Amino acid sequence: VGPAIFVSAAMSSFAVQLALARGGRAFGARRFVLRLTDCCFVARPLTRAASSGPNANVSDEKDGVNNGNQCKSSRRACLSDRATRTLRVHGKEVPVRNDFWEYVADEQSVQDAVKYQNNTENYIGTVKYPLGIIGPLQVNGEHSGRPYVVPMASHEGALLASYNRGCKAITQSGGCTVRIKRRSMLRAPVFLFDNVASATDFYRFAELAETKDRLSKHLVENIKHCMVTSLRAIQTDRKVHLSIGIDSDDAAGQNIVTYAGDLVMRVMK
Repeated sequence: VGPAIFVSAAMSSFAVQLALARGGRAFGARRFVLRLTDCCFVARPLTRAASSGPNANVSDEKDGVNNGNQCKSSRRACLSDRATRTLRVHGKEVPVRNDFWEYVADEQSVQDAVKYQNNTENYIGTVKYPLGIIGPLQVNGEHSGRPYVVPMASHEGALLASYNRGCKAITQSGGCTVRIKRRSMLRAPVFLFDNVASATDFYRFAELAETKDRLSKHLVENIKHCMVTSLRAIQTDRKVHLSIGIDSDDAAGQNIVTYAGDLVMRVMK
């Protein structure tokens, strides 16, 4: 009981939660720079496509500033100009120290700018951050059952040591057994009515199978990579929430499910 209480307090990082939630599967998510192998991890370039939202192809570059929803062919890859040693934002030069060109907008970072133009808007360079390893952490999942090491970035002293003790306690206790019941990212836009009767009518309409089928089809047709997992109505007095669940695969899915919530609101109006 003691180690379990200690572990629940210590093992709260996103990296460890991801390891547990995946049941021990390899860290191959497209949004992660690091990919774990059996013995080591290597750096991989980010390859996520540009946003698939309603304005994904809108291009607007004014005064050297990049809008996150513009197509890559029309936007500037890096705002830092090493040739002239200038950083311009909104057409105005931003003063920077000399070490900016050594540690942020170094030659390699500027050359690699095109790799990140679909992931980082208004790109100016990169920074290095201390990276450590915790583990081994024994994960007993459906997809694998072996020890894993987890990379963690931090400059807080003793933080990784605390997580490492949590990994040791879990592993020596037989490991962490996990199962994934369902993968779903949720949004629940709300409709407010004048009275309970009107809210109930809307609730009954939203719960019809044909309504859910129409909404699901509309979401899949209008939002890329949108896999609907659930649609249900929840009524509280004069308020009706429409809970939308999607499977975002390896991505966090925050943008996609937000687009889905907005689309459902407009369709149901």
